[in-house]
Amino acid sequence: MDEEPDTTSGNPFSLIAFVLFKARHALEDLDAERPPRWVRIARGRQFADDTLGGFVRSAVGGLASATSYMAELTLDIEELLIQTDAAKAIAETSLELIAAATGPEFVAGINTLLGNDLDDSVSSVFAQINGAAQNIEGYLGFIPEPHDVKQLGHEIYRLQCIVQRPMPRDPATGDIDAVDPELVSEQHLELEQCGKIRLCAWAYGSSVRARGLGTGEQGSIDLFQLGSRRLFEGTLATTSRERWTADDVAFDLFEFDYTDSPANIDLTELVALLGEHGYADPAMAASPTQMGVEIVQNLLRFQHLNELPLTGELDNETLNRLHNLDFGRKNLRRAVPYEALAEWPWNSDELVGDPGAPAGELELINPGADEPERENIELVVRTPHPYYPVPAAPDGSWPEGRGWVADPSATPGFVALRSRARNPASEGGRYVGGIWSEGEAALGRYFWAARHTEPWRDGRTGVPGPDALFGGSAPAAGEVSRMYQWLELPSWLDPSNAANFPAGMTSPRLYIRASCLQRALFSDRNSGGFPDQGRLLLEAYPAGVGAFEDTQSARTPSAAVGSSATELFPSHSAAAALAEIEQVDRKRLWTLRMTDEVEIVAADSVAALCVVVEGHHQSAYDTDAYFDDVRVHYSWREDTGA
Repeated sequence: MDEEPDTTSGNPFSLIAFVLFKARHALEDLDAERPPRWVRIARGRQFADDTLGGFVRSAVGGLASATSYMAELTLDIEELLIQTDAAKAIAETSLELIAAATGPEFVAGINTLLGNDLDDSVSSVFAQINGAAQNIEGYLGFIPEPHDVKQLGHEIYRLQCIVQRPMPRDPATGDIDAVDPELVSEQHLELEQCGKIRLCAWAYGSSVRARGLGTGEQGSIDLFQLGSRRLFEGTLATTSRERWTADDVAFDLFEFDYTDSPANIDLTELVALLGEHGYADPAMAASPTQMGVEIVQNLLRFQHLNELPLTGELDNETLNRLHNLDFGRKNLRRAVPYEALAEWPWNSDELVGDPGAPAGELELINPGADEPERENIELVVRTPHPYYPVPAAPDGSWPEGRGWVADPSATPGFVALRSRARNPASEGGRYVGGIWSEGEAALGRYFWAARHTEPWRDGRTGVPGPDALFGGSAPAAGEVSRMYQWLELPSWLDPSNAANFPAGMTSPRLYIRASCLQRALFSDRNSGGFPDQGRLLLEAYPAGVGAFEDTQSARTPSAAVGSSATELFPSHSAAAALAEIEQVDRKRLWTLRMTDEVEIVAADSVAALCVVVEGHHQSAYDTDAYFDDVRVHYSWREDTGA
């Protein structure tokens, strides 16, 4: 396993993913002293009526159209892979995908948007993709595996996703805070995390088509503004404006007035999109002026059939799944259409009135390593990658709401790593650093690494240098690095108070679970043992443990009244089955991991939750267990006595 992997030669799926990766980074990355290219493209909307501006508008629309078509073909391939005797259908669909990736619309969009950033590696990849399509017999040897499809799906997701900031909540009830001015502010998108094709399309007034909708996957709809503002029950913002601000430079990226004709276009698009998926019971107004109860009821049905939290809100999970995007996995996933005979979780087939919100999410501080400022942590600036370690409280305690704490009793230490760059297609491995490359974040620019002695070096190997972290010493096999974060269980989730029960529930039970995205190298640096592993834990603690009102003391697992942990990832048996480095490299993708549910029982007087992330060491100096997007979910469910 010491030889360099060759994961791109002749494999069109990896080649197409490489082009999309290059396009995404050329749009997103800072360009010397100038704003990112996607910002400069969006800023050019003021010249959209000029000849050059019109050309860019056409390129934006063409690229949006091509990638949405590629998304549908990728989903088709993924579904065909689980069917038997589907080789011919997979080959035909794959050839359509290759045609889309080398078609004039896609290539023109890439050339126009990337300009000088379209380097030789991308140009040569287009030739290789074309070559793969020329020899059908040779190509059939590359019928994709699920990992190829997931890699491609992740890139398309990152170009198209919509990420809104959390809605402000009333701390006493957990409901949307209708009087918080931030709720109807003009700016509410997480620009760094949103797909840049989506943002450019909004800037130029272009549509992004959602395809493969509803029963038979024949539905499609052009969407112009859905997701560009928050939609909820209540008074909505009448305008949405996103601005780019850097140092002393600020300018508008786009601005929508929802009172213009057609008024409330995003609400109209939501109704139409739900309808394309088959969700129209009860009937919703064709041109709504507010997100009424009928829309909420259809959202709840959509969420139930798509195994999403039953929030009744157009949250990020629901908004993206309506577009066949999976916010949890950061990938593609086909939305489940309406099923009239489905078994619903409520007491009758009919939803009457406002059913309330039986599920939701508790906010963690800095869940994906991209917000160190929320923890008052400054980056350590090193070339080529800045980083920062997770701090440990010197006295074993930490102020409430502080964020992540490095466990002082464990092997130090968790580090936030900067994403690594993608290799040109002609080089071995997908990321700079070779077979030991740390890879890219699942979202944003940083992710957590369980232990990394020289986080500024790509694919580091060998004995750490004199300036290494944690003393530069090698842990013994089996040692654990750990970080955790305390969460107060809010009063509005107290299961002993019937006033907290969602509408229509008389004796519900409360369940909490945690999730994260996890990645591993699936390889042992000593080339003879087991790979490093990681896992996620969730623990519930009673009142009085850790003096939670002021500070949290070091975690004491024996005091927990409920807990759950994921299995260690990757399993040693799964890693042992990968004989070739090419197989290993293709499996190094972000995987959604979830704990089992922990029931919060009134008798236990639960006051706090502790979310724990662990890396289990096996060999060498670093621990190759990576984490991103840690989240905590709650749900109420009626006690049926079963």
